[in-house]
Amino acid sequence: MKKFLLLFTLISHFWYSQSIDFKAEGFAISKKINGKFELPTFEKDNSLIVLDSTNDQLIFFRKKTLKISILKADKTQYLSNGDELKQMYGIDEENNLCKIRFISIKEKHPKRKYDRQIYVEFDSIMFIFNVN
Repeated sequence: MKKFLLLFTLISHFWYSQSIDFKAEGFAISKKINGKFELPTFEKDNSLIVLDSTNDQLIFFRKKTLKISILKADKTQYLSNGDELKQMYGIDEENNLCKIRFISIKEKHPKRKYDRQIYVEFDSIMFIFNVN
């Protein structure tokens, strides 16, 4: 019986473990100047972003890979315009704390090629990804 429970536990772990992949369409960096983040300028991007719920990590595969360990996640919020906001808190490999925001944009626009944005905000710099 114990062997069956152990086998069931292992199979369940692998069966339900998952990751979600995002493809970036655009990328911007915003620096904090006098306490406020500057207006970002986006450039085309095709990096891969993986939310690994098994290991509680968010990994950005770009020229330089950025790995963030998720420490805490808030409940999903629904904004007055209908957008969905999921906020998390994490720490990168250099022990820098950050706030991560996933925004799902409700309103569709024919010229916009993305329907989600990911913000990764550190003390003095913020990375913004337009993703599908």
